[in-house]
Amino acid sequence: MEASVLRFVNNVATTFDIKEPIIDFGGRIIQPEYFGAVGALFPGKDFKTFDLQGGDIIGDIYDTNLADESIGTALCLEVLEHLAEPQRAIDELRRVLVYGGLLVLSTPICWHIHPYPKDYWRFLPSGIEFLLRDWFVDLLTTRDSEGDTSGHVFATARKIFKKPLRNKGDIDIWLNL
Repeated sequence: MEASVLRFVNNVATTFDIKEPIIDFGGRIIQPEYFGAVGALFPGKDFKTFDLQGGDIIGDIYDTNLADESIGTALCLEVLEHLAEPQRAIDELRRVLVYGGLLVLSTPICWHIHPYPKDYWRFLPSGIEFLLRDWFVDLLTTRDSEGDTSGHVFATARKIFKKPLRNKGDIDIWLNL
C-alpha cells in the first residue's frame, strides 16, 4: 500500500457519510509501516479487517459468509489485482452492503508484480467502470487527493439499486430514456 492510497481513504473518511460496520476486505497489511493505518482513519467506528490469511474475520472474498446487507462500508484497497475473478468479488461486496452502502476501492494501474498470493491484473478506469456497472459511481479517478497522477485507480460507489442492472434495457427504463 502506498501513501497515496491512505490519502485517498482519509479523504473519503472525512468527506462521505461512513456507515458502519466498516470492513476492510484484504485488510491484512503486508508492509509493517502501514499496519493499523487504515483503521486509524476511522476513529471510534466499528472497523474490522477481512482477509483469507488473517485479520479480524478470516474468509474468502468470493463467499464471505456475511449476511445480506449486513455492512455499511466496504474497503477494497489494492485487492482486485490479486483476484482471479474480480467481478465475482465485486458482486459479493454488493450483496453484503446495505442499501446506500459505500464501496471504497483502489487498485494499481502500473506496479511491479507482487504475488500476495498471486498477481493477475492491472485495471484502467474503464475496467473499474465496467466492474462497477451495477453501482452508482460517485468518484472514478487516477488522481490522488493532492491532484497528482498516482499510478492507481481510485473509486467510490454506492449500492442504490435493489438488484443488479446488467440488462441495458433495465437501465434505459429506469432512466426513462
